[in-house]
Amino acid sequence: MDRNTEKRVEKWAESYQETTVSDELLKETIDEGFKQNLKRKKRTVRNWRSAIAAIIFAFTFIVGVNTSPVFAEQVGKIPGFEHIVELVKWDKGRQAALSHGHFEEIGRTVSHGEVDLTIDGVIRDQYGLVIYHTIETEQPYEQLRLTDVEINSADGEDLPIATLSFGMPSQQDVTTYTEDSEVFFSEPVEQTEFVLKGKVKAEGGLEKEFKVSFEADHQPDPVHYDVNESFKVGTDDYMISEVMVNPLRTEVVVQIPDDSEWALLRFEDLRLLNENGVAWARIQNGVTGSGNWHSNEDGTFSVFLQSNYFETYEELTLALDKMQAVPVDNTYLELDLESEEIVHDPLGAFEKVERYSKSGYRLYLEGDEFRFGPFGQVYDNKGNEISSSSHSYSRDDQMQVLTHSLDDNVTPEMNPIRVNMVFYPNWINEPTQIDLN
Repeated sequence: MDRNTEKRVEKWAESYQETTVSDELLKETIDEGFKQNLKRKKRTVRNWRSAIAAIIFAFTFIVGVNTSPVFAEQVGKIPGFEHIVELVKWDKGRQAALSHGHFEEIGRTVSHGEVDLTIDGVIRDQYGLVIYHTIETEQPYEQLRLTDVEINSADGEDLPIATLSFGMPSQQDVTTYTEDSEVFFSEPVEQTEFVLKGKVKAEGGLEKEFKVSFEADHQPDPVHYDVNESFKVGTDDYMISEVMVNPLRTEVVVQIPDDSEWALLRFEDLRLLNENGVAWARIQNGVTGSGNWHSNEDGTFSVFLQSNYFETYEELTLALDKMQAVPVDNTYLELDLESEEIVHDPLGAFEKVERYSKSGYRLYLEGDEFRFGPFGQVYDNKGNEISSSSHSYSRDDQMQVLTHSLDDNVTPEMNPIRVNMVFYPNWINEPTQIDLN
């Protein structure tokens, strides 16, 4: 490592004098970062990032993102790492995974002309992977992103992928951008060697294909709670059958009763609580559920909460109060877009429907509590499915406006269309607490 880079690292380290970590421990961490960097042959700018990466993540394990505002502030000043702090701070489980040494540093880079893609590291468990990656370019780009992502096993075996998602593009001109990609599996995965494929894109026509191999070993066993406790949804007795806690997230399995009269669409406040009232709630960014009342095949669906895997507690309670629900026979809207008429609305919540194009319409709703697109699968009056392209939320004076765009034009003879609902502005309050100890 050149002396200039070493001086930059030492200057950065001086900012920690006000923390309680000893000088010896900090120096040891920095030295380890130097050792790791000497094993990598990259250009100068990447040398700086690689060296500091080892220091950052080792120091994270000592101090913790969640408990050290000084650490979070300093990491946020280092190019390429401000987004990692942003990406984990909304999720207590991932903060804990970092601070307990569950982050696996990788630092593997593939170059394609002026563009480098680095897999910085991974948080994984038996059921999922969160991959943190950084894009570096020689000139600034807007809307810089990694897209069209695929995750495969290096041995060629198919992975049981349940969901796959990747991050948002940059919102301004940048030359370095860090985001994450998430993949979750429908069953435990034992493979430790993977291949990430994707395209780096940006405004201005930038498009480069990448393929990066990496290893991720950590596969701790989940913590299971056999619950089998019921809770009320209207006149129905739904059941929490199981809670499974993994490092990345907690899965709550909900059993739907036979011949149910109420369709449970959403938990508003499902959460885990310890004896001090600390809550691990619904995931705020990323996949929040697997299936729903409409799509279940075996009479169950899952809701995902932030993970408390690395936490210690004396008591643990699963709590819920408020749920979105509608009668089973009324889980759809029927809309005549030709005449702009709401033909069927289960409980009369929506004020009007307005067509704004041959393939799009808006629903209007009073109040400000409901901020979800209710739109599920759409069918014409003969039962043929019409695919959707997007939906959005906005406000117009005192009204909420829910906009829905379809992929195909809706001709007069296709009306009225039927829209299955995944959300609806009707709530049931049934305070329930289930002891998991």
